[in-house]
Amino acid sequence: MAAGDISDIILATLRARLGDRAKERWSDADLFVFLNEGFMEMALHMPDGAIPQLAEIASTLLVAEQKIYDLPADFMRARIVKYKGIVAKHWPSLEKEALREDALLVPSETKPFWYLENNDLYLVVGAAGPTQSGTQTVELWYMRQPTVISTTVDPDLHASTFDIVQTYAHSRCMEPQGDFGMAKLMRAHFVEECDLVTLRWQTPEAFEGIAYDPVVMNRGG
Repeated sequence: MAAGDISDIILATLRARLGDRAKERWSDADLFVFLNEGFMEMALHMPDGAIPQLAEIASTLLVAEQKIYDLPADFMRARIVKYKGIVAKHWPSLEKEALREDALLVPSETKPFWYLENNDLYLVVGAAGPTQSGTQTVELWYMRQPTVISTTVDPDLHASTFDIVQTYAHSRCMEPQGDFGMAKLMRAHFVEECDLVTLRWQTPEAFEGIAYDPVVMNRGG
């Protein structure tokens, strides 16, 4: 298949769901905007384990006494930070003053801390900042944003996510024409599908049910 063929299939399936195969109501450009919104919303909603295709590691050469480092352009959320091979402790940015004032918290080269603020990665490893002797690095393990799909670019997420994203786009298509009831229903389906995937990754026992399945909904009732 050529680049973009999978995206074209996703688009065509969405048009079939909307009953707009002839492109009379929605342009390809608008539908791709909604589909890409859906990929992003889904990635923000789901746990990391459900979308391993988005896991990345950015390794940056440390600069002596430099405490602030740019986040990658495609950064979505952080997983862990390794400072010179040591897993650093994440610290809430709103509580960063405690790292300066609490006698029990003493950041150092062997006890590094990190936090995110203003789209930057902050390293706290002592008053003087990082030391550097050679090619030592800081590694940011993170989840990146999903690839923006188009007629020439295919998604990087698994095909099992396509229906979820189409449901989101269906909801968005209902809003401009004032069908807010259908928009609300489709958005609820989207959230439900995301929650079911999340459930499989956050509980010890996988859930094999189907969204809004009467068998599941009637349990215990």
